[in-house]
Amino acid sequence: MGELFDLVFPRFDSIFDKRTTTLSTVSWAGNMEGRMNTILNLLPEKSSDKEGLHFYVYIQRLESYLKADSQRLQELFPANAKLNRTWNVNTPAVFGYFLDKEEAAKFADGLEALAKKGRVNR
Repeated sequence: MGELFDLVFPRFDSIFDKRTTTLSTVSWAGNMEGRMNTILNLLPEKSSDKEGLHFYVYIQRLESYLKADSQRLQELFPANAKLNRTWNVNTPAVFGYFLDKEEAAKFADGLEALAKKGRVNR
């Protein structure tokens, strides 16, 4: 599991404006209209070698932050990802697990490409 964390941490740090940690979550946020909004979360305590690296993403925030099309973002998620809502925020979130380096890298690669394109257009 550690190698998946090592793969995505620096890449997510380069995409988003801020990283925060709590006892249960590592979160990345972006500055949107003058406010820092959490966009992407990793949940180490809910991750395992068997199930993978657990994540959830506020999909509408990610679309807005990266100026990305919803369909393009959906293509980046692993097959096990499901749309739902969190207990504390009434906005859609995609929940899932990165099972291996390939899935995590595909997601990070896609976000980096969209971030570069979005920064050019900002």
